[in-house]
Amino acid sequence: TMNNTLLITGSWLIFKNLEFRNEATSIYLRLNASHNRFENISIHDNYYAGFIISDGASHNSIINCDSYNNFDSNSYGEHADGFAIIGRKNSFVGMGNRFINCRAWGNADDGFDCWNAGNGVTFINCLSYNNGYDHWHKAKFKGNGNGFKLGIHNRYGHPKDAHILIHCKAWGNASRGFDYNDNKV
Repeated sequence: TMNNTLLITGSWLIFKNLEFRNEATSIYLRLNASHNRFENISIHDNYYAGFIISDGASHNSIINCDSYNNFDSNSYGEHADGFAIIGRKNSFVGMGNRFINCRAWGNADDGFDCWNAGNGVTFINCLSYNNGYDHWHKAKFKGNGNGFKLGIHNRYGHPKDAHILIHCKAWGNASRGFDYNDNKV
């Protein structure tokens, strides 16, 4: 672990039937962590995003997982996504990551956030609802509240993300259910 976060840098690992709560970020895949499987995981009441995929992580399967009620007080809710698939300058998410039957609700920011991912992500039968509301009654609340944030950020020579959504639903979010940001793919 790293700062109350399960940091995963290995590959071909299986995590099943676990609960993560009251952590910094519950699960963080990075440094090319690939071909891992996460199934029946409950992630809630954490101090940042519930589940993060970043830095070259590829071909990971997240199946039947819930991420809810996450809030980051230092940024007034602006970075507490249920699931964040994020790239950085010159280090984008790898290919083949997929979410199947996952749910995100009641998070301060977005349910599923692929902003600046770098490669397409697949979502199948995923639900995102009631994100972006200040359930914590904090001053200066800044959560965005998109159900699925599917856009890119065109700095740093970012590739275009062609995300795939199959039978996904979003409702009751503070902003949009499906937001493409500046993604034109």
